[in-house]
Amino acid sequence: MTIRKILIIDDESDIAFVFKIILEEKGFVANVYNDPFIALSGYKPCYYALVMIDLRLPGMTGFELYNQLRKIDNITKICFLTSSEQFHKQYRSNEFQDFDPNLFIQKPVEITVLIDKITKIIEM
Repeated sequence: MTIRKILIIDDESDIAFVFKIILEEKGFVANVYNDPFIALSGYKPCYYALVMIDLRLPGMTGFELYNQLRKIDNITKICFLTSSEQFHKQYRSNEFQDFDPNLFIQKPVEITVLIDKITKIIEM
């Protein structure tokens, strides 16, 4: 049986809450944090099927959080949320250029596209 737990880390509480509602309506269990430091402090390795990280977070970037999570858990799938195409391109052109472009979810996103992308990432 596939783990259907998803962790969402997004500083915009309204967006994170909408993602949580959508995912839970589709049968996932979703936990939300708006502060990356709190999310990191309580993180449990291999507990989630997927961690969704906003690129812009207070106190650190999504990629910095990614690096911290990878020190704790190198198995759980991770994808990135962004509402800024320029921000997305800036980071993808630097040290994370080898990341699969399918690991980025551009906000806003249609529900069917979101669920499809999440399902594909989890199954990778």
